[in-house]
This record gives sequence, C-alpha cells and structure tokens, in this order.
Amino acid sequence: MSSSPTSQPVLSSLNPSSHSHLQPSSRSAPTPRLTAFVYGEKHSYRALMLLRLLGGEQRRFRASTLATPKLEELANCDFILLDAFSMTSLEVQEAIAWMRSATLAPLVVLSVRDPAYEIAALQAGADAVIAFSESLEVSLALCRAAIRRRNREL
Repeated sequence: MSSSPTSQPVLSSLNPSSHSHLQPSSRSAPTPRLTAFVYGEKHSYRALMLLRLLGGEQRRFRASTLATPKLEELANCDFILLDAFSMTSLEVQEAIAWMRSATLAPLVVLSVRDPAYEIAALQAGADAVIAFSESLEVSLALCRAAIRRRNREL
C-alpha cells in the first residue's frame, strides 16, 4: 500500500535526517550546556527531536519523581523542556511550580493546543508553551529564543 500524498509532509517532518538545515550554526542561539528533559508517564517523539536539535548534554527526569536531590540537579541546567504529553493541567502546574523553586532556567512546555492549558502553564512559571501541532522549525526557534533571552539576562 502506497502512502498518500497528504501524509508525506507529516512523515518527512518526523525524519531526523530531513532536518539537517536546523542544526546549530555559529550565528544561532548558544547551545545549552546542560538541558533537563522532564516528562510525565511517557514522552513524545517531538520532544526527543527538539532535544537532539538543541544539542548539549541532557539529563532526563520523570516528573513524578522530582525530589529535592533531583531539583538540585535542575538548578545546574541551562534549559528545561517539560514534555507534558501524558500530564494533566494540574500535574503540569505542580511540576512547573516545583521546578521554579529550584531554578530560573528557561522552561518550555510542550503540550496540546488548549488556551486554558497554556495559560495555566504560563501562570505557573513556564517561559513558553509549544503545541505538539506546531512545526518543528517553529518549536526549535521558540526554544532557542528562550535560551537567548536568558543568556542576555546573565
């Protein structure tokens, strides 16, 4: 069975080799030295692609196990990506508040496109919310913008 023409752009957007033009250049935002990847019960392929394209060293944390020692590790991170793929709005708010108690690193939430969900995440302390439906290029640009803003503040 051949793939339909309408599915091709979606499938090609998920192919890591098709995004070589997104690799960091010397003129783009600095690569985070240490990136925290926080997720609920599951994580999404989109989050993994963003992490790969952002580069830098990465640490993974499960949101349900964020204890004080792990929060101390978060304090050393330059950027935090919270993959809210399997989290409720309340779980996201709690995770953000908990992380904000340890760090002011840029915190970007990857979630569903729902204004109430996005507002809740931003009010809890997220710097940006990216919808899963957003293009990978725009998602990467938003992450880099959050990192760039933070670097200007330092």
